[in-house]
Amino acid sequence: DEGRILQWDTPRQLYEHPVHRHVAAFVGRAALVPAMALGLDGEEEVLLRPEHVQLDQQGSIQARLLERAFRGPDDAAVLELQGGERILADLRGDTVARVGDVLTFSLSTRVLPRFARD
Repeated sequence: DEGRILQWDTPRQLYEHPVHRHVAAFVGRAALVPAMALGLDGEEEVLLRPEHVQLDQQGSIQARLLERAFRGPDDAAVLELQGGERILADLRGDTVARVGDVLTFSLSTRVLPRFARD
């Protein structure tokens, strides 16, 4: 952001509670997704990190599995929501899902940071 310091804090605070979208994108893997695309109220964008996405057959959100890469006990995945937005998820290595499958998930119960849309 033109060389300005946007937030000065501990690494954990920067990761869990970024105060600016550029900080959120800089620290860790994440996607900024319109709240409405996740079935949430509001006009903001929600910061969604892989650990916020939890496979759940009773969940209310569906996404198509686009990519899956081995990363040890978990696989890094790219999912596409129905509106075309892409999010990241960590799938357990024993999760039975192939590229192209539609997965159902829910969001973790922790508070997800929100940012005004650009």
